Amino acid sequence: MFKKIVIGVIVLGVIALAGWKIFFSGGDVSTTIEKRKEELVAYHMESTMEIEANDSQKKYLVVTDYQKKDNFDNFRVSLTDTGVNQEQIIIRNKDGVFVLTPLLNQVYKFKSDWPTNSPKPYLYHTILDSFEGKHEIKKMDDGIIVTTNPNYKNNPTWIKQDTKLNKNLEPTYINIYDAKNEAIVKINFTKVDLSPKFEDTHFDVKATMEESRSTMSITTSIEEVELPFYPTGANMSAIKKEETTSKIGDTEVVILVYEGDDAFTVIQSLVEPSEEMVISEIDGEIESVLTGVAYSKNNYLVYVEGMVKYQIYAKDMPTSQKLEVAQGMEESIMK
Repeated sequence: MFKKIVIGVIVLGVIALAGWKIFFSGGDVSTTIEKRKEELVAYHMESTMEIEANDSQKKYLVVTDYQKKDNFDNFRVSLTDTGVNQEQIIIRNKDGVFVLTPLLNQVYKFKSDWPTNSPKPYLYHTILDSFEGKHEIKKMDDGIIVTTNPNYKNNPTWIKQDTKLNKNLEPTYINIYDAKNEAIVKINFTKVDLSPKFEDTHFDVKATMEESRSTMSITTSIEEVELPFYPTGANMSAIKKEETTSKIGDTEVVILVYEGDDAFTVIQSLVEPSEEMVISEIDGEIESVLTGVAYSKNNYLVYVEGMVKYQIYAKDMPTSQKLEVAQGMEESIMK
């Protein structure tokens, strides 16, 4: 009897091992991924994201929620900059795409197919889609590592990506590398739930804003913010030619003019937080940023971060470079 039990255990072990190997053969993984995509109706993921840029590191808390309801894909992504404890929330529902800035109590509404218009490393959809293009799979004892060459249009230095998935094809970490093969983005998933339950108002803009502001701790007032800011954190060769202070209507603005191969002009002004929630409809293309809100149209980019609004004009500069200028604005020595 004991011998039969031992033989049975060995047989089960062999079957399990064989199933594991078959499952993680390239073709079968793709089949399983397709099935997962077809059956995906909701998920909740929490992660930390660390980004290295210009000899500095930024850390974000990211919460990603998805729900298919009435045959419509609802998304809600919360990005919190832990350095300044400021949250940005992006919502897609049947009414449109909304970027919420709780600090200002303002909402920017877009007509857009965000977030599926371009890859987002914190989206489970993007992770599953990575199997469609060219990729390599490395088998591990506890899962697989998928290596791809992603196309993050506003982050051209992000050229290689390793995604670790466990045996249930849930992400555990993502590392994104530059041309020197150095990990410049590290995402660690702390929670993945593929069958979450959401409140009816979870993807509602007003309810989400009220929830965020109720837990927000404001440490900066508009009186403490002093213009101008300079693009000292951006990698560029342009040199500041002119700086003027003027008024557009009742708003005081600072205009910086840079000349050189990557010439551009920055108009910056302060944004007053609103007591009541304000929704502005934007005629422009929403751009992916980790803090604040950015949108582009023709040859200019608008970027609102903290309590400052930047308008960047450049005739021949790509959007990715305008974003680098915008996100490199700092209160420091002029450049």
